[in-house]
Amino acid sequence: MESNGVLRSPCRWTRCGCSGRDRQRALRFAANYPNDYDIRQRAGVAGGVGPVRLTIRASDEAGGLGSSATFDVEFAQEAVEGGVYYWTTSDGTAIMRFDFGDAEPNPEVFVTANDDRLDTCVGCHALSRDGKKMVMSKGGQNDGRIVFLSDVTRPENFDLNVPNQDDQDLLIQFAAWNPDGTRFAAIYGDVDNESQRNRVHFHDGNTGLRLNESIDLPFEPSHIEWSPDGKMLAMSRVGTHQTSQRPFNCGLEVMRKQGNSFGAPETVIPIQPGVNHFNPNFAPDSSFMVFSRSVCPNGDDENDECDGDSDLYAQTYAVQPQPGATPVFLARGGGPGVEDQGNKNLSDTFPRFSPFAKRQGAGRLVWVTVSSRRRFGLRGNGQRQLLWMFAIDRDRDAGRPGRELSGVLRALSGLWYVESHRAVDGRGDAVHSVAGSASTDGGLWRGRALTRQGFA
Repeated sequence: MESNGVLRSPCRWTRCGCSGRDRQRALRFAANYPNDYDIRQRAGVAGGVGPVRLTIRASDEAGGLGSSATFDVEFAQEAVEGGVYYWTTSDGTAIMRFDFGDAEPNPEVFVTANDDRLDTCVGCHALSRDGKKMVMSKGGQNDGRIVFLSDVTRPENFDLNVPNQDDQDLLIQFAAWNPDGTRFAAIYGDVDNESQRNRVHFHDGNTGLRLNESIDLPFEPSHIEWSPDGKMLAMSRVGTHQTSQRPFNCGLEVMRKQGNSFGAPETVIPIQPGVNHFNPNFAPDSSFMVFSRSVCPNGDDENDECDGDSDLYAQTYAVQPQPGATPVFLARGGGPGVEDQGNKNLSDTFPRFSPFAKRQGAGRLVWVTVSSRRRFGLRGNGQRQLLWMFAIDRDRDAGRPGRELSGVLRALSGLWYVESHRAVDGRGDAVHSVAGSASTDGGLWRGRALTRQGFA
């Protein structure tokens, strides 16, 4: 129904939010509105333009009626396709996979701790940028044995599954792939020896084995990231050692490619008292990064809510990979949901970019998944972390990383830290991964051959 430029949807609202069937019905309604007032053109549903003004009227189970405030909606011009990998602790620890283009709405189990070949769980993982290979870390903190797959279409065939911790060369915590998948960089800081943990190692992208190549650093690195253009490594600079998965008081550093190696570290964000900056992740064009920033309770650098993990006070920022660059808080993407009632402490951690930019009018959208305790719809989440998603309009403001569009899109089922939107069934938690980046709480993206043409 259209009145004074306001589009009202006949969507039926349930406790879980608008169901998928009803969302489709609402869009069909818009598309089939009488020809004398074509809402498709008015709303730009087909062309991805907008914004349009939307008011939702709904009834509850008792028959009571209500109406929302009017708000703006902008439609994406191109669908988000490809897939997301993430780690979940729900119903047994596992790495899960969700394909956006598939008719099946539920994620599938990719690798589970119940696998007879594994003696413990796998969690942190890194996916090659072509979506074909994955390296995983087994056993969590103070362990980190490598599990390697050269072909993710055959998860039953591990190329490498390290049985014990005797060989220090086969332990990692975080990893990141180069653009062509021929090698990955990795860190391992769960040792007492400072010189061993202050090092970036390189591994063969076909076997997973460590190469005789490394970079010694004047600090302990964590959350390693390799830019999509191959020209930079980014990392957290650990201020206070604990473990690689839970480092205290970090800053952010980048290293630029020089010949066959990388130059000296450059400080993007220095270590600051009472703050933790961690987990850099490059945009698809390598021009800026997103990262997590936690403000430590009572200024305590070693507080559990400031250890670079699922920090309650973490928020998502963007910054250019330049020394002394000014971070930008992504306020719209990090805003609370209705049921958060203004609470901004949402544990937004481990943002991960989709590896592809999507056309939006004359500009480009880049999509980010993030792990969050944000509530969806009218349902509480029991402080679980779910995957949410938002878009950054890369070309809206060339002088800054970009204006991010508002956040909630569509749901995935039970996640812990990573991705966007709400969970379909509200179960569980989710934690990490992103196509072509190290994974931790943000969901690893991949582009499949059948859907890749859908990306700009």
